[in-house]
Amino acid sequence: MKTMTLPPGGNDQKTLRQGVFLGLAAYLFWGFFPVYFKAVAHVTPLEVLAHRVFWSMLLLLGLLVWSGQWPAARKVWQDSRTLWLLCCSTILIAVNWFVFIYAVGKGEVLQSSLGYFI
Repeated sequence: MKTMTLPPGGNDQKTLRQGVFLGLAAYLFWGFFPVYFKAVAHVTPLEVLAHRVFWSMLLLLGLLVWSGQWPAARKVWQDSRTLWLLCCSTILIAVNWFVFIYAVGKGEVLQSSLGYFI
């Protein structure tokens, strides 16, 4: 029987159980996104996207301050290449979110889920 190896520092059963629990929680959380977007289908997809961007940014800023990583994040603003790449990836993610929100609002949950799977 093959045994599972854990990364350094995480060689106990508690860490393994925690990882499995967090993985399942993430899948469950992701699975309820279409339900949420369907519930707010009366709101325009652009407005839902704007809220998602705003609240995600606010959460990220809070996490940066709370974890003490704010100085490292400030360095991004000084490196134009990194800032440019982050802006490009942000636009791509926003388009991805918008298409998903739009598809769910139009009742194309299965198609959009398969699109993510592919």
